[in-house]
Amino acid sequence: MKNIISFFAIVLSSLGLQAQIQVEHIDLNVGDVIYFQMDTSLFELQSPGENLTWDMSNLSSPIIDSLIPIDPANTANASDFPESNMAIGNDSITAYMSATENEFVNLGVSGSMMGYDFLIKFQEADTMIKFPISYGDSRVSYTRGEADIAVANVHHYGRRSLECDAWGTMTTPIGTYDVLRVREEIITLDSVFLLGFFNPNFSRMDTSYKYSFYTNDISIKKALVEITFDPESNMPLYTNWVTFPTQSIVENNAENSLNIYPNPTSDYINILSQEEIQSIKIYNTEGQVLIESNQTLVDVSYLPPAVYFVNIRTKNNITTEKIIVK
Repeated sequence: MKNIISFFAIVLSSLGLQAQIQVEHIDLNVGDVIYFQMDTSLFELQSPGENLTWDMSNLSSPIIDSLIPIDPANTANASDFPESNMAIGNDSITAYMSATENEFVNLGVSGSMMGYDFLIKFQEADTMIKFPISYGDSRVSYTRGEADIAVANVHHYGRRSLECDAWGTMTTPIGTYDVLRVREEIITLDSVFLLGFFNPNFSRMDTSYKYSFYTNDISIKKALVEITFDPESNMPLYTNWVTFPTQSIVENNAENSLNIYPNPTSDYINILSQEEIQSIKIYNTEGQVLIESNQTLVDVSYLPPAVYFVNIRTKNNITTEKIIVK
């Protein structure tokens, strides 16, 4: 019997077969720093299937961006989303999440549009992803919400369809991983009602398509690769992939001779770089942005003694360094 089992193991290995995986969860937490890059190269997307191989080792980009989930308590609209334990956003919009290792749910968004502040609390929250995920799984979810912006009322409706349509092995610039591919279709309808009108004065429907590749490697913390694509041509519009600071940020630091001093400090920091600095952001360990500047001399004297992260953007790189204020 042992010889028979060994024989089948050898045959399966010679055929290049492997067992499909189940992605259990994603370990994304407040304060994590996830680096990613974007490539706009064109390539043909593979059809659904099993035991596929995706070679994306040639993806490249001079720009490195970062995602830092923050504590909602440090945002302006925290009281409107008491169930939120994570906020993700940029300078103009913040999404309030209910995040666990098993699901990520968008409870609503706040921000600024055309100079007006807005707040949308979803009456039906947007369940973005659920775990565990296995090949063949599919799910449809809906969301809706309203917001008052200036003299108008905006109604938002959404439909998110997900299907895990492929599994296999993916190689990116940072390594090779066992992955599941999730095909996503998102349809949104936004209607604007001017005050006093019962019918919408303006409506817009958008549809977007994306492939997300998930792995069980806990160091990735989000989809390993995300491909936004055109379904008619079956060609990508752009591709985002996770990268590691040890392989990109740190190497770029050495090339750019970036230097922050004094560190530790009690009053100010100087930032020296061979490249022109476009922006500087200083975060606390909770991911809250405390200082934004484009000057190389930054006053930190009013910060409480603690560890902070300095995010520096130049034309070709984004670098994050740790400083200590004493």
